[in-house]
Amino acid sequence: PELRVGSVHWGLVVGGVVLFPIIVVLDAFTHSQKLRDDLVTVCESIILVSYSVTILYTWMKNIEYETITSAPQFWIVSAILIYFGGNIFVFGSSNYAYSISRDAFDFIWTIHATIVVLFYLTLAFGFWKARKVYQ
Repeated sequence: PELRVGSVHWGLVVGGVVLFPIIVVLDAFTHSQKLRDDLVTVCESIILVSYSVTILYTWMKNIEYETITSAPQFWIVSAILIYFGGNIFVFGSSNYAYSISRDAFDFIWTIHATIVVLFYLTLAFGFWKARKVYQ
């Protein structure tokens, strides 16, 4: 998709570039003792998921392949959605899980490890598809 001024993609990029540093600074001053970037990671994930969803929407309107799953870009964007969508849940709930019990906290991070494996498998499949398409 093109990154034109006034487009949805442009608005997401500019919004992310402006909002993200503000959130980082606010998080640094409010949670400096904890040294955990939960809020920052959740915001980063929301920005990337939003951008990925708009990219998928644009591709689905102008599909160039027989099926969307035959496009390597689909798999790479899907990997981003899997990982950063999972990060919203993991980092958004890890402090709460820690306040409940150590087992709940460990379970959340086990989910994160599973999401990381899915991310790399999906990303590898996307690169494998790209090799087949662009050979």
